[in-house]
Amino acid sequence: MSTQRTTQTGDWDAARRAVEQVYFPHELTALSSPDQLELHLQNVDLGPVTIGRLNWGTEVSIACDYPGAYEINIPVSGVLESRSGSTRTTSEPARPRCSPPTGRRSSPGGRLTVSSSG
Repeated sequence: MSTQRTTQTGDWDAARRAVEQVYFPHELTALSSPDQLELHLQNVDLGPVTIGRLNWGTEVSIACDYPGAYEINIPVSGVLESRSGSTRTTSEPARPRCSPPTGRRSSPGGRLTVSSSG
């Protein structure tokens, strides 16, 4: 059985909590225009797979681990810059990137910088 959810908020704490409920605990930082936050998150939980679409409305940085799971990001617009250890990757629209599992929560995870365009 699948569970579908939609969340919209302009509150930073509510946005962080909503994304943590769907994915993993993370550190969320505004990089520009923090007053323009407008999280729009749609997701469906299919058991071992979660599919989601999210838009922050402003540029953000997210630090997180992927304990025991892969995460695949496919930008629809803007740019996704990521760092995992010493490896840096930039993804543009329709160019996916995959974050491998980090194992234990204490393992070094990654940082994503999400920029929106237009």
